Amino acid sequence: VRNIIIIFLAVGIWHGAGWNFLVWGGYHAILVIGYHVLRSPWDALPKPLQIFLTFVLVSLGWPLFYTDIGQYLAIMTTLFSFEAATGISQFGVGHWLYLALVACVVFGAREDRWLFNTNPHRLFDHPITHALTLFVSILFLSYGRTFIYFQF
Repeated sequence: VRNIIIIFLAVGIWHGAGWNFLVWGGYHAILVIGYHVLRSPWDALPKPLQIFLTFVLVSLGWPLFYTDIGQYLAIMTTLFSFEAATGISQFGVGHWLYLALVACVVFGAREDRWLFNTNPHRLFDHPITHALTLFVSILFLSYGRTFIYFQF
């Protein structure tokens, strides 16, 4: 456990000199240690659920890589805050539906099928589905950001 913590903190420091990188490394150390502690129940989960949960847990840590800790906390507060009276998220239904669609495409696709077009009749494996998803995702990009390693 000590070595995992040391290595991941060193990886965080290697990526940058800010506290956010140290926390980012520590977060990933906690994920690895958590897996070792919970290996039996985790391995008993269905494979698609393991993939989805891993994706979500890793994705929740990525904002630490390009924001400071205060901004990260603001993002997490916004993401997970609900109105007390209604219990509804600040994000609209459309946001969550789009996210669900992208998740279905990402997790429902088989790369070997859509790369080589071996099963074009299946919705999630069709190259046009991936092209449309990429196109819609590009519409939401902020062109004000540069490639993250250009900042160093």
